[in-house]
Amino acid sequence: MFSTKSNMIIVCRCVDCEGTGKVEMTRYTFTGLDEKPCYTCDGYGVIEYSELYESVEDALEDYPEALKINFASNCL
Repeated sequence: MFSTKSNMIIVCRCVDCEGTGKVEMTRYTFTGLDEKPCYTCDGYGVIEYSELYESVEDALEDYPEALKINFASNCL
């Protein structure tokens, strides 16, 4: 039996930096807050997941907060 699932790229806002790409770090030698690039999304503010789904609707069930869902190109 053949699988009807396709590889999809799901783009979601990073929850650690709330999509800003930066996180505030407290320094012991500095009295204020220092902003650094987010370690989870590398400063982009979004995270991409690659998963197999039969449809975009199926992907949205698992990722309702998705900003964008695209079919991945299968270039080898």
